[in-house]
Amino acid sequence: MASVKLSDLILDYSVYPRNDISSVHVTSLCDAYEIGDPVPPITVCSKTKRISDGIHRFKAHERLRREMIEVVWRDYENDAELFKDAVRMNVSHGRAFDPYDRKRAVLRLKGFGLTPRDISDVVRLPMHRVEIVIGGFGKGFRSQSIVLKSGLASTLKQQHTLTQKQEKTNERWSGSQPAFHVNQLVLLLEAEIVPKTSAFVAGMDRLCELWLAITKKNKAS
Repeated sequence: MASVKLSDLILDYSVYPRNDISSVHVTSLCDAYEIGDPVPPITVCSKTKRISDGIHRFKAHERLRREMIEVVWRDYENDAELFKDAVRMNVSHGRAFDPYDRKRAVLRLKGFGLTPRDISDVVRLPMHRVEIVIGGFGKGFRSQSIVLKSGLASTLKQQHTLTQKQEKTNERWSGSQPAFHVNQLVLLLEAEIVPKTSAFVAGMDRLCELWLAITKKNKAS
């Protein structure tokens, strides 16, 4: 273990195996540091100073304005080895991978040339599950394989290639089934719970406008 300047460490999101950083998890880590609970040190590539494990811990140290922290150095031959190790460490401790994280990891590992058997070992999934994940990839507008969010997968798989807007929407989607969001709105309106904010009113107006246009187009065709 070594003591290093926090500002010397590099966050390279191209080798980060998760799709986001949880502010809630960062807050819980800050609490742990402040009361003295044991927290594992951050793991860092010795050649590039890129973080391979511990970005939430880095963010917690950053929030606490710490200048010096303890890290563990690790050697990697290339980005593929760094990413593999990052996935192994993230999948085994800390905040659990969500399904989208795991699918993105499978896609990236496949891009690095790993076989389904090798990927299975890294992401800790049975090989037949890895093959199902690979078979569920969609095709982006640049004809590259992309991970489809669970709530949209069945709909988007029906299309041979996604448009740029559809691909972007897939990335931003919550992961829930579309019917869930519709039913939440219906629940509010049936109970006459209507937020008065300008953002809600404008959104509902836009929703009605789009839905009427789509149903009109479908009837015409």
